[in-house]
Amino acid sequence: MRRVLLRSFIVLCGVALLAAGVAWAVYARARVLVVERVEHGPWEVPTRIHPAPLVLKPGSTLPPGPLADVLDGLGYQRVANPVQPGEFGLASAQRAVVVPRPGWPGLEDVPRDAIEFSHVDGKVTELKRRKGMPLTRAVVPGVPLAEIRGPEGESRRPVALKDIPQALQDAVIAVEDRRFREHHGVDPRGVARALLTNVTSDARQGGSTLTQQLAKNMFLTQERTLSRKLKELFFALALEDAYPKDRILELYLNEIYLGQHGSVSICGVGQAALAYFSKEPARLTLDEAALLAGMIRAPNAYAPDRHPEKARTRRDVVLHLMLEQGRINRKQHDAAVAAPVRVRPTVTVQRQAPWAVDDLVDLINEVVPGVELRSAGLHVETTLDGRIQRAAENALRRGLEKVDARAGVPLEGAVVVMQPAHGNVLAMVGGRSYADSQFNRASRGKRQPGSVFKPLVYLGAFHLLGRSLAPTTLLDDEPLTLTLGGKPWSPRNSDRKFHGEITVRDAVEQSLNVPTVRVGVQVGLPRLVEFLGQLGLAGRLDPVPSLVLGAFDMSPLEVAAAYAALADGAYVPPRMLRRVRDAQGRVLMDGASDAVEVATDEEAYLVRDLMRGVLERGTGRAARALGYHHPASGKTGTTTESRDAWFAGMDGQLLAVVWLGADQPVPTGLTGAQAALPIWVDLMNAIRKNDAPPADPVPAGLTAVDICDESRHRATTHCPARHREVYWRGAEPLDACPVHAEPSDRMEALLRSLPRRLQDLFGGITD
Repeated sequence: MRRVLLRSFIVLCGVALLAAGVAWAVYARARVLVVERVEHGPWEVPTRIHPAPLVLKPGSTLPPGPLADVLDGLGYQRVANPVQPGEFGLASAQRAVVVPRPGWPGLEDVPRDAIEFSHVDGKVTELKRRKGMPLTRAVVPGVPLAEIRGPEGESRRPVALKDIPQALQDAVIAVEDRRFREHHGVDPRGVARALLTNVTSDARQGGSTLTQQLAKNMFLTQERTLSRKLKELFFALALEDAYPKDRILELYLNEIYLGQHGSVSICGVGQAALAYFSKEPARLTLDEAALLAGMIRAPNAYAPDRHPEKARTRRDVVLHLMLEQGRINRKQHDAAVAAPVRVRPTVTVQRQAPWAVDDLVDLINEVVPGVELRSAGLHVETTLDGRIQRAAENALRRGLEKVDARAGVPLEGAVVVMQPAHGNVLAMVGGRSYADSQFNRASRGKRQPGSVFKPLVYLGAFHLLGRSLAPTTLLDDEPLTLTLGGKPWSPRNSDRKFHGEITVRDAVEQSLNVPTVRVGVQVGLPRLVEFLGQLGLAGRLDPVPSLVLGAFDMSPLEVAAAYAALADGAYVPPRMLRRVRDAQGRVLMDGASDAVEVATDEEAYLVRDLMRGVLERGTGRAARALGYHHPASGKTGTTTESRDAWFAGMDGQLLAVVWLGADQPVPTGLTGAQAALPIWVDLMNAIRKNDAPPADPVPAGLTAVDICDESRHRATTHCPARHREVYWRGAEPLDACPVHAEPSDRMEALLRSLPRRLQDLFGGITD
């Protein structure tokens, strides 16, 4: 018997030693895994793509359109008395109050309380905090356009423990693990208490510590098996051994799952505070902190935006536990219990501007190579405007629906909206439906621009020919034969007619081909190609006559970029990517496009003025009948056999280019005026509404004069038909209309022109 007992003891000791060795090996391995995971980034933090924030400074220009629409587009809600982040109010037509949403790391000048500003004619006149302290600058961030997430769809914003209020820390500990500060990862008393509760009542209570929950969520599955529970214990012990309590609590608060918005999983208190209250965690009140802590047990069942009464009941349980454990006093408890459940959810980030986001991802990978975007936690600042993006998508969809039956073939389209003075892309729509086709026709679709290219030709002509060319210069619209590819080529007008001697203005307004070709030949095709190369087309053009009629391929984005030079004569390469920061706010990429002066302001203005005539009297005059009444410049374009329909138009702040056609170039039977122009009108009306664009003053080197349509002299009050004409300063007509003028009109014109006549007579000696 003694031998049997001795052998049994030895075997048991061996088994115990073996078990201890195995346990130690498992523990050691768990500790290695814990340290590796925590030190090398415990989570996948999505890259967030942000729209351009609203930047306010005294004297700065507000975005186009009504201010209420601008703020709504950034994800702000209009209320009578804005007090919560994400709210705004209009005290009057010229005064607004905004409570900014939280920004992102590194974004400066985002006020944490309400700001108030006044504006007149689209410019900020006064900026201050609501309490009266003046501000020199304030940034109002918008809701992200997109998140580049991993396959789990987790949306997380890691927050340091120092930025998580003590009330939230206490609430979580009170309801999830009251002895968190006392145990070493596993709490036998907690397990015993849970077993007793489960046996003696219908309520179910878990015995896992906060550390065990963290171990399960970070390293294990949710399956309920003995082996998983044992692994959980080892990982919990390893966590407690490797890190102090504060670090474990920080990891836990950033790890926990706190609900679902569509396909997006809300993880961590940083994201939850924003998702449910539009706040940074540091700004949570006691009742809000208790509500979030109460959600941990069953996040979707206690979601305050969907189940406010259940959320309130659960919140009050947490507050009672906090009072019972001495973490709050009776006064704090009663005030928090009395507070209503007030939810101010942030708009769930579903991907907006999908074609633009795809292009942005490619750009980010170029400027920050080797980064895994779905887990890097980058913050990408763009030039995009969510409101204008939605307006462009809606306008294209409605426009395509209207012309589908008339076209007889499946049509696609593209829209680009830019801020021409800076090259900023505000919106990009690459097709009818991103779900059906991810091909970006706005940036990658190359089609012939046709007559929409002509204003760029005239810009080059004004620049290269100088004062010898003006809107009133006469051109021959007569048969013309040139050599193209070694063969005779005779351009024709779209109406198959010739109109004799016409002005440059008439040629542009009526989109006549023959006189435009004559201008190109007069300039010299090699010189014209060199000039156009400065508009982003270098190496793309051949010096052939058909060039001036747009007989080569361009994308809508390239058309918009080239048109931007019409704003002030400077070409600015288009950009969507403004700045890239890492998760800590450090700038990884920052840069603006450099402007290249290609023409003078006067030369650009002349082309804009010719294009204004297109909308008033020319091929784009349907814009007025369709309801667009603000001043603007535009140009229609229709390619051979109506394969492509274009319209490009701009005002003092906005430039929009619309293209319609079939993916396989086939005749559609639709012109630019019929198909593309109505979409442009719909888009611009949606953006502008009743807010007129800024004025377009005549530059110093030009003069605007009212001209009689019949005589082409200075108009009098008796001329029945007139239009405003622009001349190089000093070249404007002096004499009053000889057909309709009264003697008093002629005398007034003579007196007005006397200084000019004397100057011409004496060679500039007489002033």
